[in-house]
Amino acid sequence: MFYEEILPDGGSKYVIVRAVRYMDERARELIEEGVSVEDLYPEIEVFGRMPRRDALWLYKVESFTVERQYHEDQEVFSDHSENYAYHVFDDYYDAMDFCRERHGISQGDFRKKWETNYPDF
Repeated sequence: MFYEEILPDGGSKYVIVRAVRYMDERARELIEEGVSVEDLYPEIEVFGRMPRRDALWLYKVESFTVERQYHEDQEVFSDHSENYAYHVFDDYYDAMDFCRERHGISQGDFRKKWETNYPDF
């Protein structure tokens, strides 16, 4: 899910929520074979603790700004993003509460990827 806000200077602020499947059958097999949970899910380091035992998804909330002149070219778009922040949650509603408190946006403010000006990679 994406949120895009046009800033007064013509640039954009983006907030992106990505769901990452957590502890599926293949992940459990790899852990039994000796792969660490942290290697499979580097998001845990950002999260700061192990996700809840019953968590099915991890939610990555990324936010950044991009000046207007960099919107057209996907190669320079990511190179010129600023104010990047990245947070992880093991509960969707906690992620939405964070978006409301930190960015002033709610679930209804988000759009699907193809509805934004965010370049496709």
